[in-house]
Amino acid sequence: MIDQYISELIKKLNLSRDSEEQLLVYVTNKIQRDSWGSYYETINKLFNKGTQADMQRNSVAIQLVFWAFDLVDDVVDGDYLLEWISREQQILLSHITMLQAIRLFNQEIQDEVMALIVDAGYAEFFDVTFDFNENPNISEDEYINLVTQKSGNLMRLIGLIIDKDNEPLQYFMQNVGIAAQIKNDIDSILSEHKNDFNQRKMYLPLIKYIFFSGDKNLQYYSRENILQSGSLDYCRLLYNYYVEKAYSILLDAFPDKTEGIRKLKDEFNF
Repeated sequence: MIDQYISELIKKLNLSRDSEEQLLVYVTNKIQRDSWGSYYETINKLFNKGTQADMQRNSVAIQLVFWAFDLVDDVVDGDYLLEWISREQQILLSHITMLQAIRLFNQEIQDEVMALIVDAGYAEFFDVTFDFNENPNISEDEYINLVTQKSGNLMRLIGLIIDKDNEPLQYFMQNVGIAAQIKNDIDSILSEHKNDFNQRKMYLPLIKYIFFSGDKNLQYYSRENILQSGSLDYCRLLYNYYVEKAYSILLDAFPDKTEGIRKLKDEFNF
């Protein structure tokens, strides 16, 4: 179902045949790799909510929402610009994708969905200034607040769609979102293909590097020194904390679903 929506969306861009095919392959592979739609489907089955048609439609919508945010995030960070379209077109494609996603959600929850997406969008706006040049004194608490507003809200969207009255599920998803973002920031600062290191993004790895090393002016800033400082060890501990916190919320609220929850934890490793 997602392949059909992506194919129709890309066809309307009026690209050349080769560009259209290459973009379609790229997007399909990315969505399969990220697997947020599959994650939603697995949790939805655990709570047995909605029809099969509802689940398929929501799965597509969730994947489109996450891709829309990734599109604009990659432009802002300069991480990956699609080679088949311009930078400006990539931003517009993000808008188109998001609107297509929102159309798929049940009208009864569209206001709540929009509220979470808008709040996450504001966090994306603030994220632009989260670098050492503009804000060298960002604290761990400020980072966690940003991540909660952006990634936490996006993941909370999954809980909202499954059952808008299930608060434990929504808080579970929020904490999973925080953990996933911490893991992503660990991977990104070590990657040659991401710009977090070069842009000196004030995410948790750099915040804790400055704290542990005392290198407040980044005079000795390098990936090797980040590794040696213990910063990433701390980040991994915090990642594990939020994962365990998330599953504790779910296990405490739904003891009758313990087996399914533990299986979910084993199956999905962010």
